[in-house]
Amino acid sequence: MYQKETDPAKRKKIKEQQKYLGERDKQRRQERNKSKKKGKNKSDISGWDIAAGIGLVIVGGVATAILAADDTTGIGVLDDPLMAGTGGMVVKGLTMVFGH
Repeated sequence: MYQKETDPAKRKKIKEQQKYLGERDKQRRQERNKSKKKGKNKSDISGWDIAAGIGLVIVGGVATAILAADDTTGIGVLDDPLMAGTGGMVVKGLTMVFGH
């Protein structure tokens, strides 16, 4: 049959261990909840995100075409580093449209 501990020091020690384990488990649950990725799901993409993404693709594509066509002049070669930015606009727009 179950015997109750009569020693108060042992009871106190057991109680402290249980409290510690409970607090540790609570902390682990909180950390696990924080670490979950809270990004957008594909279903969370709104129509405005798609419209803005399409706009970025169009503007970035036109700007890239203008910068590429501008290379026929001597000065047009100097603005080639801007093509990285316009390419980034296209990539960001595609990411917004397709949600990846």
